[in-house]
Amino acid sequence: MKLFLVAILVLLLTGCPGAIRHVDPDYSSTGDWPFRPLEHPPVYAGGNSPEAKKLAGKMFVADVNAYAYYVYLYAKSLNNYAEAKGWRTPMAAPLCEEFIRPTLHDIPSGIYLDPGSRSPQDISRDLSRQIKSLIRSYREDRESFNHAYERHKSSCLVQ
Repeated sequence: MKLFLVAILVLLLTGCPGAIRHVDPDYSSTGDWPFRPLEHPPVYAGGNSPEAKKLAGKMFVADVNAYAYYVYLYAKSLNNYAEAKGWRTPMAAPLCEEFIRPTLHDIPSGIYLDPGSRSPQDISRDLSRQIKSLIRSYREDRESFNHAYERHKSSCLVQ
């Protein structure tokens, strides 16, 4: 009696709509293409009771594993078909070349005044000279960095 109930339960659970896969009938438009499109992956359909949910989860895991093996065999047969036809894998270009960062000026650790600067005008002149030098070096760095980055961006396949 127990065996009979288990058999009926298995038949009912395997007949649920979650185990049925939908296959589109649309095939490739090329006449000599021997492969149909991939089937849709399995869909989880849980049950109402905890036991049914547990069994549905186990069935779903088994279906996903079977689908993964199916996709593997599908890809393997496509590769074999391509080899038989003499198709070769095209050379893959890198997405981007390596970005070579230009050498930049060092960041000064501080501003050092000329020891001979005594008057406020001399100190102001000394400070303005150093600040202008910093601004000039930062502008050169920005220009060389932007130029290197534009060259790098132009070498990328994906923009």
